[in-house]
Amino acid sequence: MNVIVLCGKIHIMKKRYWFDDAVEKLDHSFGHLAINNLILYIIGFMVIVYSLTLVNPSYDYALMLIMSEVFKGQVWRLITYVFIPPPLGVIFLFFALYFLYIIGSALEREWGSFRLNLFFLIGMICTTFIGIIFPRQAITGGYIILSLFLAFAALYPDFEVYIFFLIPIKVKYLGYLSWFSIIMTLGFAPWAMKCASIISVMNYLLFFWPSILANAKLMYHGWKPSPYSSKRAKGEEAFHKCTACKKTDRDDESLDFRVCSVCGHEYCEQCIKGHSHK
Repeated sequence: MNVIVLCGKIHIMKKRYWFDDAVEKLDHSFGHLAINNLILYIIGFMVIVYSLTLVNPSYDYALMLIMSEVFKGQVWRLITYVFIPPPLGVIFLFFALYFLYIIGSALEREWGSFRLNLFFLIGMICTTFIGIIFPRQAITGGYIILSLFLAFAALYPDFEVYIFFLIPIKVKYLGYLSWFSIIMTLGFAPWAMKCASIISVMNYLLFFWPSILANAKLMYHGWKPSPYSSKRAKGEEAFHKCTACKKTDRDDESLDFRVCSVCGHEYCEQCIKGHSHK
């Protein structure tokens, strides 16, 4: 699901989201504690863990989140599970970690260090909650990384990656595929994986709830005739209007309009790339 709205003037997005106010207050009080370049540190530890598993393949098991072991005193598992790299060969791991760096750097530029730290921390808290529900289940940080990717796909839907180094594909389509895999997990996987798949992306839902709601409303109006459609046909008012340059779809029908997932205002494709949230 691509949560950046590509069309539709969603009035509900004009309202201030309570979570944004809470994040700003937390940033003002605790922003100095945020870890800059957080993803770079995580990637560094992943490389170390991967090197150690080459010597002892069972090493990563000692780092997984298993709450039954945490209750016995192995408290390091509450953190170390996020440093377990994906089970890939050296070459594919290199490109996977490089892509993770691109994702983390882009999110930090867009949100700032504190917001990215908070996003990751909420993902860890939710994952720990899953561990409490299923104390004998071995858990890694895969779903937290997935939530980072979903956030990246929402903010940069047209960013292209190359499959097998040859086939270009926009990340929004990979985002669709990721959501499809989550839906399939909810439908057919064991209960532990069902809970993990939904609870571990709660950070994504918290951060992007206004856009999700806007898309739901947009889909609803796609099935139901919009009250704007008759006015637009008569030329009484435009359907889209850019907050920055004030252009509308009646000025140029080729313009694409989007709703920012952070501030909730509608912009044309040119203005949304460089607008400020100050």
